[in-house]
Amino acid sequence: MKIIEARSIIEDGMNITRKGQSVIRRIYLQLIDNPTRVNWKCLMFRNEARPKATFTMWLHLQDRLLIGERLSKWGILVDAGCAFCQERVESRSHLFCECDFARNIWCRVMSWLQRQRYTAISWDKHLKWSIQNGKGRSQEAKMFKLVYAETIHAIWLERNQRIFEKESKEGERLAREIAYICNIRASEDTRKLLQLCIF
Repeated sequence: MKIIEARSIIEDGMNITRKGQSVIRRIYLQLIDNPTRVNWKCLMFRNEARPKATFTMWLHLQDRLLIGERLSKWGILVDAGCAFCQERVESRSHLFCECDFARNIWCRVMSWLQRQRYTAISWDKHLKWSIQNGKGRSQEAKMFKLVYAETIHAIWLERNQRIFEKESKEGERLAREIAYICNIRASEDTRKLLQLCIF
């Protein structure tokens, strides 16, 4: 029955003619109905970060990472305290923006990129800051997107390392690892720009 319903939707969609669009695009747009546009899509496209880092960033931006606050809401018994400071409940905003450990990582990385000091203290400000820096097709925007995704991924991995393996790294070491990975992953033009920055 579902197949027959889908077929009628597709046939109806095929009657809508839009210049310059492929058949597959028209079918896709018809099937997803009203797609909501996200303001952070600029961080996803043409990002030179590792696929796993980009995927972690995508989950992070959608608030889908399995952090303490989210697991507690589902009724799962976990220690919902922040893995870095143990002072507050682990939320997306706290883990990636407000916690002193994460803020220290952001400050070191932004200092390396010779950008203004990281001052975001809430999720809304953090998101606005990342979108402003990641917009456009400039080499600076490409460099920022790469570093942003790798930093999110590094913070997430460090959090998991502390919880599951009871091991930890200092902020300085983590920031240097982010710098090394970004230098390896970057395209030739972006790498030249990254290497002008002094860590």
